[in-house]
Amino acid sequence: RAGQEGQIHPGADDNASGVAVLLEVARLLTETHRPSRSIVFVAFDGEEWGLKGSKRYASRAGKLPAGGALAMVSLDAVGRLRGKKLLVLGTGTATEWIHIARGIGFTTGVESTAVADDPGGSDQVSFHAIGVPAVQLTSGAHADYHRPSDTADKIDSGGMVAIATWLREAILYLSEREEPLSSTLSAGDGPGVPAAGGRRVSLGTVPDFADPGPGVRIESVLEDSPAARAGLRGGDRLIKIDGVEIGDLRKFSEVLRQKSEGDTITLVVERAGETVEMSATLVAR
Repeated sequence: RAGQEGQIHPGADDNASGVAVLLEVARLLTETHRPSRSIVFVAFDGEEWGLKGSKRYASRAGKLPAGGALAMVSLDAVGRLRGKKLLVLGTGTATEWIHIARGIGFTTGVESTAVADDPGGSDQVSFHAIGVPAVQLTSGAHADYHRPSDTADKIDSGGMVAIATWLREAILYLSEREEPLSSTLSAGDGPGVPAAGGRRVSLGTVPDFADPGPGVRIESVLEDSPAARAGLRGGDRLIKIDGVEIGDLRKFSEVLRQKSEGDTITLVVERAGETVEMSATLVAR
């Protein structure tokens, strides 16, 4: 992260937690399950560099081409559950996802919040682009994201066990399902893949992923960030940036990807029933 160059960024939650859950579920299923469908476990590199790893996998032909997949589940930042509901982003990519999420909650006791929209922030986006229904599992955003403070002592190992239990149940169901999912996607019309390098600037907000909108509800604001200096608060709802309507998190990211370090932007937020306008000067991400 800009301003913290040269420091170790452990990445305990983002994304050692996802890799750990992937490896554990692969180990468990190898010991207990002989699926009717092939199950591919893969760790993609280069997600922060324009989804390079998953884009390459999704575009290649081979023994198990991605385009023939029934579904894809991405594990990205699953280490901070701490009693919250698991977030399942992108359930709107197939009509069955919402029912799958509810069913797993009943059978395992691991509750989740199904979020139809997808902010487009992880490797599932590469599968959306080829028409494969895909979701992201995450325990949510926090102030240590992409910082040296994302350390192992803050990981909720019990929460990771719960997420692994949820994932195992999902894979068991999907691997035995005979019919394809009822995809709402067509190849090429999924959420846009970020350009190489992705977003270069930071506002310093932690969004509420589960909020249905419109706009982006701010869950919290990072200390000493552009958002904090501008006067943004947790609970604010961001509705415009430089006059552009912010309908959801994807639009928020899209607008910020067009900005550069040092740009001053005008924010319009709803706060306690009133509309408030403020300006913020962006810093490097």
